[in-house]
Amino acid sequence: MAPNPTPLRIGAFATLGFGALLTLSTLPSLSGPLAWLIDLVIWPLDGPDGTTAPAARLLTAITGGLAIGWGVLVLGLSGTAFAAAPEAVRRVVIHGYLAWFAADCLGSVIVGAALNVIGNAAFLAVLLVPLMRAPSESPA
Repeated sequence: MAPNPTPLRIGAFATLGFGALLTLSTLPSLSGPLAWLIDLVIWPLDGPDGTTAPAARLLTAITGGLAIGWGVLVLGLSGTAFAAAPEAVRRVVIHGYLAWFAADCLGSVIVGAALNVIGNAAFLAVLLVPLMRAPSESPA
């Protein structure tokens, strides 16, 4: 039985979607959801803090671009590379997700947005839970 690439693709599309949300939120008219999320994780709820400043928008654009690139990378790995070496690809992708989680959570705590760790944990679950199955198993 061929390895099932669907779990990798779930993570890839989730990451692509988040990257697109970030990138689109650099447009002031589309920044509302991101501004609300930032206000939610940086207490108190008092309105977004500096999300429209050019530096913040630049960093959001860079982060969105990185997330889109990461999603494309994982999507690419879900093809021929995964068919050839499913366990190696799965392991590399999991390590990448865990590295993101550790760095993002540490940075969030440092800047006073510890609540972001909860959101990160939820997103990590979306990324990792599908990968917990052995790569050769197909969903029933």
